[in-house]
Parts: sequence; structure tokens; C-alpha cells
Amino acid sequence: MQTLLFVDDEALFLRLMREFFEMRGHKVVTADNGYEALSKVKDLRPAAVFLDIRMPGMDGVETFRLIREVDAQMPVVIVSGQISEDQARELLQEGAFDYVTKPVDLNRLEEIAGHLETLSEVRTENPDQGTESEAGPDVLSHDFEIGKA
Repeated sequence: MQTLLFVDDEALFLRLMREFFEMRGHKVVTADNGYEALSKVKDLRPAAVFLDIRMPGMDGVETFRLIREVDAQMPVVIVSGQISEDQARELLQEGAFDYVTKPVDLNRLEEIAGHLETLSEVRTENPDQGTESEAGPDVLSHDFEIGKA
């Protein structure tokens, strides 16, 4: 199963994500700040990153942009309760895979993880596939509407 990295400064949220996704067979790695997240992205190359925006030190926006520099193809899902629609749209335009509001709908996160797993399998089978859009509409059937959780 794929490795998922959850980045959030709330320990309770990280514990909940670990328990929920490990019960579903995923390997879960956590980071409580942007610096730790970047280190884990470089060292572990997770299948996806679920990233909070409001964190002390390096915020999620800066962390997202630095993750894109490390690996422009790494799927990053923004998970935040404190982000404007304009900022969410901007991050989606910059390549964020999706955006989910807090409090999170665990079923929605599980659905996104399923899409990411399918995308990862397609990329493994077809390494020449460069971007999500090249993988075809059957692979990614979710919408990118702001505020849909």
C-alpha cells in the first residue's frame, strides 16, 4: 500500500489520520511543521502529501511550493480550515491535487487517497505519463470545486 505524509501542527489531527489510514492498509508518516515535511518528502518520497496551510514557522503555502521544487509530480492535497477561496484556487492552479476543508470528511479523504493510488498505479505502469491530465479522465473523476469536502 502507498505511503501518505500528513503535515499539520495539531497532534490530535495527525493521530486521527494515522489511525484512520493505517486501519485501511496505508503506511502513514507525519510531520508537525513544514521543515520536517520537506525532509520527509526528500528522504521517503511518499505517494502523496496532505498539507495544512496554517502552521508556525514555514507555513503550508511555502512548504507546498518547496515540495513542488523537490518533486513537481508529487500529489499534494491541501487540508485546511483557514484558507481563502482565492488562495485555494491559486494553489490548485499551481498544481495542488485537491483541496479539503476542515473539519475533514474522512470519507472524502479516503476517496482522494483512492484516486491517488490509481494515479500512482497508472504512473508505475506508464512511466512516460507526465502529468495528472495526461493520465486521462477515467483516472481522475473528482472535482476541484472549492469548499467541497
